[in-house]
Amino acid sequence: AEFIVFEDRYRRLAGADLTQMFADRGGQLAERKERSEGIENYGQFMYLRKFSADFSKEMSRSVRAMLQTWTQG
Repeated sequence: AEFIVFEDRYRRLAGADLTQMFADRGGQLAERKERSEGIENYGQFMYLRKFSADFSKEMSRSVRAMLQTWTQG
């Protein structure tokens, strides 16, 4: 909650804040052995999970195809 709930305004988190905020998540990844080669932190894990997933690749492909059809029509 310390890094998510703010009152009256948001504050920009510094590097140390981000490290602390994701420390628990990084520990969870290590416990579950979900660290792939080249992944050094939770942010990288989430990015790769989202953008390299088969579903994401298919959605990008199908939207690209739909836009191409739409702009040619």
